[in-house]
Order: sequence, then structure tokens, then C-alpha cells
Amino acid sequence: QKYVEVFGGAGWVLFHRDKHAPKEVYNDINSNLANLFRMMKHHPEAVEKELEYTLNSREMYQMCRQTIDREDLTEIQRAARFLFLIKTSYSGNVSSFGCQTRDVLRLKNLDEVKKRLSTVLIENRSFAELIKRHDGSGTLLVDPIKTPGYAGGISELQLQAKTSYAIIILSPPRHKKA
Repeated sequence: QKYVEVFGGAGWVLFHRDKHAPKEVYNDINSNLANLFRMMKHHPEAVEKELEYTLNSREMYQMCRQTIDREDLTEIQRAARFLFLIKTSYSGNVSSFGCQTRDVLRLKNLDEVKKRLSTVLIENRSFAELIKRHDGSGTLLVDPIKTPGYAGGISELQLQAKTSYAIIILSPPRHKKA
């Protein structure tokens, strides 16, 4: 009845299907990412407008990195800056400028993104807080690529002991040795 993505990240699993359950929850501990999802849900056109005159440059990238956590930014401004960082960074990890000629204004499928997120509850909580809040019957998605470090060292058995959800563990692809 409920689908919960504990470590939502880019939302690949969420966006892969039109609907996972009648109630869906996306969560990420990164407040900038959760804010971006909320703004793309409620104000995608405003985020796009905020990027209207933004140039793809190292200077702009550095300015966004240095100012993204300023308290005087609106949620829309913060979301636009974070999206800019994602689109211009190497591999979308926002830690280094990607040096690629990308059109940062080219936002595809805004209406589809807004529609997909329209019924999703977007959370910005720790995994433990999220599980306590949403524990019950449903599916809890845990991506082990980010565990144990990202999840604070929690193991699959510890997680199962804390929740009554059916747990789906995504395994990273195994590479064969040559």
C-alpha cells in the first residue's frame, strides 16, 4: 500500500514506473536534493525561469557552490542553483566542474516530472527518522550502494529489525573478472 525510497538520490527507481503504490514517499538526507524535488513538483517553471540567463561557466559553477547554503535564497533560487550544479558538474556529483558544453536551460519533460511527483510525499530525513515515521505495511527500498557509510553503518539485519516493511535490496551489478 505504501512505497518508501529511503535513499532517493536522483530518483531513478521512482521515475522508472508511473506508480509503485497508492502512497509513495521519496526521501533523501541531502536537503538541497529534497528541495529540488519539491520545487520541481510545485514550481518547475519558476526553477526554469531562474536559470534563464545563466551561463555555463566555471565562475558560475563556483559561485553556485559557494552560495547555495545562504539563508537569504528562496527555495526556488536554491533549487535552480543546485540543478545548475548537477547539470554542470562532472558525473552530476556537484563536487567538480565538468567542463562540458551543456545547455543548462534545456530542461526536458518538466510537465511529466511535475505530474509524476504530484502525489509523491518528498521527505528530507535520516533513514532512522523516516522508518519510524512511515513504518507499516508496504515496500521499503534500500539501495546498498550507499550503505553502510551513507546509512550510518546500518546493516540489512538491523534494518529489518527496525521495520515491518517488505525490504527490497538493490544489488550493484557484479563484474566478471577477465
